[in-house]
Parts: sequence; C-alpha cells; structure tokens
Amino acid sequence: MEISFAGAASEVGRSAIVIENKEKILLDYGLKLNHNEEPEYPLKVNPNHVFISHAHLDHIGAVPFLNKYGYVGNFYATDLTIDLMRVMLEDSAKIAKMEGYNVRYSRKDVRDTLNKSISVPYRKTLNFKNFSASFVDAGHIPGSAGIVIETAGKRIFYTGDLRVADTRLVNGMKEFPEADVLVIESTYAERRHPDRQAEEKRFLEAVRETVEGGGVALIPAFALGRSQEMLMILEGLKYPIYVDGMAREATSIIKNYKSYLKDGGRLSKLCSSAGFVKDNRQREQIIEEPCAIVTTAGFVQAGPSVFYIRRLCLRKNSSILIPGFQVDGSPGRQLLEHNTYNLDGENVNVGLHVDKFDFSAHGDREELLHTINKVNPEKVFVVHGDNCEKFAAELKEMGFEAHAPEIGNKFSV
Repeated sequence: MEISFAGAASEVGRSAIVIENKEKILLDYGLKLNHNEEPEYPLKVNPNHVFISHAHLDHIGAVPFLNKYGYVGNFYATDLTIDLMRVMLEDSAKIAKMEGYNVRYSRKDVRDTLNKSISVPYRKTLNFKNFSASFVDAGHIPGSAGIVIETAGKRIFYTGDLRVADTRLVNGMKEFPEADVLVIESTYAERRHPDRQAEEKRFLEAVRETVEGGGVALIPAFALGRSQEMLMILEGLKYPIYVDGMAREATSIIKNYKSYLKDGGRLSKLCSSAGFVKDNRQREQIIEEPCAIVTTAGFVQAGPSVFYIRRLCLRKNSSILIPGFQVDGSPGRQLLEHNTYNLDGENVNVGLHVDKFDFSAHGDREELLHTINKVNPEKVFVVHGDNCEKFAAELKEMGFEAHAPEIGNKFSV
C-alpha cells in the first residue's frame, strides 16, 4: 500500500491525499488561494473513490475539476458539508469569473459533483471491496470530519483540519482513532492560542467601545464557522447586529443542522434577532446608526467588506475588528500593519480603529501533540503547514517516525 501527496505538502492549501491499494482513494481536493493571483491546483489525480473532510475551499475547491478528469464515482462527506459545498463552489466559480481567473470548471461540474455526493454520518462504516471508511467529528467547523481508512491490514487516520478545544459554536474533537498511519494538519504547530475566554472578553470590549461611541464595528470573517461563532459571541449585545455577504446563506444552512452544533438551537435563535443584509441600499441605511456587522471576506478583500470600508474609512469612531489570520499581501494584513487600504488603486489611510483577534478553528501546538499521542501511530505525515519539516523533526525527537512530504512524494506504508 502507498500514500502520496498531491497537495498540502509543506504548504497550507490545496489538500489532496492519495491512498493506493488496488484502488486509488482520494482524501480532499482543494485550492491554494493566493491574494490577487490565480489559485493553485493540486496535482492531477484519477481516483476510484473520493472522501471530503469539510467545505472550506482549500479542501474542496478543485473537487469539481475531477469530473473533467473523467471521475464517475461518488463523493462522500457529511450531509452538512455537502450542503455547504454548493454555496462555496458556486461562489468560487462566480468570483473567479469576476476576477478573470481560469476557474477550470463550470457550474455544471458543480451540479454534477453535488448530484454524485453521498452523505455519511459520523461513526458509520462504509465497506468497499478493498477497504472500509468512516468519519469522526474533527471539531473544526460544523460538519467537519476526520477520515479513517482501513485497507491492507492497516488503519490510516487523516485529520483534515482539527480543533480539540471546544468553541462557542462546536464541540472539539473527542474521538482519536488508534491508527498505524496518521496524516495530520500542522497550521499552528509552532504556537499556542491565547485563552479563548480572555480573547472573547477583549473582542466584546472593542465592539462595545465602538457602538457605545456611536460607531460601526465591522467584523470581516470567513463565511463558514467563523461568522457563526462571531454571532454567538455577540449574543447579548444591546445594539443591532447584522449579517452580510455569503455568511447569510451559510448561516441559514448551518443553523438547521443542530446536531453538529454545541448548543443546537442557539444559533437559530440568534438568527431570528440578527438582521440579514441584502443590498447596498440596506447597507447605506444600517451604517447610519451604531451597530455591529459580521460580513464575509476573511481577508477583507472582496464583497460587502469593500463597500463598508469605503463608507467608514474616515470615521474615527468606527472600527474593523478582524477575528483571524491574515495572509501575507492581503488587504487585511495591510490594514493591520499600515492602517491603509487600497481603494481604486490608491492606498488610503483609514481613520477608524483596526484590531485583530485569535478565534482560530485550528488546533494549536498542544492540541496537535495531544492528538498524535492519543492516536499513537507508527508513522506520522505532517501536512497543511508552513513549517512541516520542523514539526516533523520535533516529532522524531519524541520517538515518532515522522515525515514532512513534498508535493508528489509517495511512501510505502
């Protein structure tokens, strides 16, 4: 049996893991998103079966392209992930067309992918001719899964993206299947997250200070997971709260899948009290009064975020509160480092307050080490990180046989 890496090897993005034993099993097939550049695709794969961990684009963004390779099999994921794939893939195709990128697949390819998708609940075992497969809750975003493959007398556990600690939105990973081979993400292998409660308190203080000062608190967040968690943290704020961009549709979907949420009905209740923004006319109206706005565009580079910044950039009583990582070269990173934003080709000094908070849905160093020790594998493959080789070297010192593969590497296991 062999395992190879068509993506996410010594990099973050375009996850694509291949397990081969008489048949090819593909785990995820994503994009590597680059600011102002065309996304990078994983290596070409012709699989017999495809399993998907969750609906973020770095794990699903290239999945429809498999149809062009001639893939006729099914795509297996949780029911919520399948529902969210439609939103993410259609939006990806739309944005690529607007930006002039070669998206490489059509809306028909997206429809074909969804029509061939089969939902799998956690802990249900699927038996195939040469292997079996099952999902466990990865604790990353609602519906996310770690994937267990058993074949040739070996058990392989691919974590996808994971979080062990609970968040307001979801419970952390609680099941750690013993496995011979572990393929683990390493996004935050070199750092520890700050105390979550302290970070939430700091965030709420910043929101309150803004709205009580008569301003607008703009919160640009990723559509899946982060936006919904921001809503839950903002619960109890005695000012209007709005949801805008693709986060509207994602939230409308996620709130109906109560079994995947830490407090099943709570998100639905919050949605009934939040305002869902639909157009520029409504946007112009809501910023005339103090409020908090959770809007799509985690890197502050597209969609409603741009509209709001145009209107708010000189309001010293307003703020941009960024709840996560900002990739190098992104407008969000530029805001944090220089307090400027590029509008119509010109870097404009913004007068509003800009701050960043750590609400990551990825496990930190302690959570990753906890997972590795619980799984107790014979071999560890470190992927989906900027310093995979360094983390693998540390694991070797701890007694594990650890590897940091490069793109295209193949290993016998």
